[in-house]
Amino acid sequence: MLGGNRVAAHGHGPSCAPSGARVLRGGAFKLRSSPYAFQGLGLEGLNLLAAARDETGLAIVTEVMLECDVPLVAEYADILQTGSRSMENYTLPEAAAQSGKPILLKRGMVATVLDLLRSAQVILNNGNPNVILCERGIRTFETAMRNTFDAAGIAFLKQVTHLPVIADPSTQQGATIWCRRWLASASPPALTTSSSRCTPIPTRHGAMASSRWASRNSTP
Repeated sequence: MLGGNRVAAHGHGPSCAPSGARVLRGGAFKLRSSPYAFQGLGLEGLNLLAAARDETGLAIVTEVMLECDVPLVAEYADILQTGSRSMENYTLPEAAAQSGKPILLKRGMVATVLDLLRSAQVILNNGNPNVILCERGIRTFETAMRNTFDAAGIAFLKQVTHLPVIADPSTQQGATIWCRRWLASASPPALTTSSSRCTPIPTRHGAMASSRWASRNSTP
């Protein structure tokens, strides 16, 4: 899975095809930390992603931010992403689940592993077994980087759930001037701990496959 976190111009996808990638990501709608930052191209961005899919043959994953936008985004995307800021806005995962498209669920920046699994369970409860969990880093007291990569959390998720787990190390850098060098160092731990599966395997189990751990950590 390759691509920038936002779609800003034509030619977003062709350079990714020779890399062996199978999925192209890009944000047509972007929920940003600052209201002054670029918010995405909207429908124009979706059209650019569709053109990139036609040109490269790669599947498209893009974020949906509002329940009312789910039908529109589902027309263009092969995978719907629920971003870290929307993970616990349960009405959005519910609406995305009902689209029938696979859901890429990103862990919230201050969410625990159990919080992530609860959100995944919301999607499963709405009849969609195709959930991909994504570790993207969490906020800690560390100031040298924007987010702290939770490699142990990935390993733990793989032990307690049947759902596939992937990692996105691109949101953890601080200054963009050393972003590429940092990613080169951060990616090996992600590859070591994260799942290589891209397609979820539907089962009759819930998000927390380890019932002993789930009962010990569940809330009323």
